[in-house]
Amino acid sequence: FCRNFKSAAEHDEWKQRIINSRMLLPASAVVGNSASLNAPFLWSVDTLSSHLSYRSVPRGRGAANSPAASMLDVTWPISSNALVQSSLSSLSGWGAVRFAKYYSAVDALTADVAYRHTDGLAKGITLVTAAHNHSEKMMRTMPGRDFSLRCYVTAAGSASLEVRTDALQNNDAGEEELVNVCHTTMVAVDAGTHRPKKGSVPPLSIDAEEREAQEERSKLAEMHKQIRLRRAADSMQLRSKQSKPPQQDEMMHLHRLFGKVTQLHESPVRLQLPDTIS
Repeated sequence: FCRNFKSAAEHDEWKQRIINSRMLLPASAVVGNSASLNAPFLWSVDTLSSHLSYRSVPRGRGAANSPAASMLDVTWPISSNALVQSSLSSLSGWGAVRFAKYYSAVDALTADVAYRHTDGLAKGITLVTAAHNHSEKMMRTMPGRDFSLRCYVTAAGSASLEVRTDALQNNDAGEEELVNVCHTTMVAVDAGTHRPKKGSVPPLSIDAEEREAQEERSKLAEMHKQIRLRRAADSMQLRSKQSKPPQQDEMMHLHRLFGKVTQLHESPVRLQLPDTIS
């Protein structure tokens, strides 16, 4: 949490807000019949796409431009499909899904959702992935259980949008649990200049059925934006004319910092981190 939050308590509060604000599967969502039509980007990169289950809200059934209208929910049937299980499973013992496989699916699925929200394929809009941020492992992914990704828009600007992906599994009681989350920034660019194309992204409308959760996600999206701006301001900015090499006292601080990090990693005893980082 050191890169984004000032304390462990602030990070824990953020995690709880993330859990509380996640989107439940809309009641109007239905199972799709075609992988290439429901999620064309995921279909193009995932060889298992024909074995997956896709759910989305049919056009016209939900509020236009709402998170539910462009939401995609995709399930990998690990429990019932041996091919899916063997192709997806990690041999590390930590989880049921390989790290690279997870991010490959997230990358493609966020593009599918962004194009659904903007109607980008029909309008000839070019959308690019700017960054995957605020990705967090919430709990262990359980082997042998079906694994789902639910992807939806959390904020929309004039030329950019934040898309959240929730990784979900059912617990022993059959209840959905959030096992991982990732926030992706997508930007609409001009095909010729490759600069952000203002006015390409429709504003996000309010879905009356989940107004409270959606408003909380909007606040979190603004928080994520401010963190990105803060990190950009503090970066080295090597291409900037104002960029300067570190001063002697800065180099000494960096040397001490890396020494402490090395000591932490090599210590046989887990060191107690402070609650607040100065």
